[in-house]
Amino acid sequence: MCSKIDVENSLLSVHEEKIESEKKKMKAKKEKEEKGVGEEQSSKDLSAVTAFDKEDHWEKEVNAYPIPSRITEADKKNDMKSPKRKLDRKLVLIVQEMVNGKEIWKLPDGYYNNEETLKETAENALQQCCGTTLKSYIFGNAPHGLFKYKLPVSVRETENAEGVKIFIYRAEFKDGNVDLKDKEILDYKWVTLEELSEYVTPQFEKTLKDFVLEF
Repeated sequence: MCSKIDVENSLLSVHEEKIESEKKKMKAKKEKEEKGVGEEQSSKDLSAVTAFDKEDHWEKEVNAYPIPSRITEADKKNDMKSPKRKLDRKLVLIVQEMVNGKEIWKLPDGYYNNEETLKETAENALQQCCGTTLKSYIFGNAPHGLFKYKLPVSVRETENAEGVKIFIYRAEFKDGNVDLKDKEILDYKWVTLEELSEYVTPQFEKTLKDFVLEF
């Protein structure tokens, strides 16, 4: 009801005002014709482009416009290294790295030190993992997510820590792609939220899905 009232009370655009004006003129002309009252049209009226003519022209333009396909070459080749796949979906960049003798998939990450902010750590970690050709924008200064896990008993003594806290920042992809030259990263992929389950643990997947929303 509120939406209906807002529409009824809203101001008309110039095009809508022209349509209303033309409807009134057409109605008045029809009434005169029914009464047998003729009216000569001026050359200006005959040559004028009405709002309905414009709408017909616009509709023809829209119908003539070729709608490009969302299926890209990356989709056809199933190239998961290209960010130009699954254009109607959100993609998450994951990287493969050797950790404690195991190849695991994770987000690009790095270690925090007290000399920089968490956001600066995230920006530097992304460059160190993926190179400088990947352009992105990190939203805000505060992390968007937090993931915690305990280290294996065999690793706790060497690392002098019980567990690890991972502060997660959400970044928007701008341009470029990952450059693995001279990097410790073994591989990388751009995956959908559904594909994440094939590479990361259920707990980490749930943490990501809490703030990587898809509508």
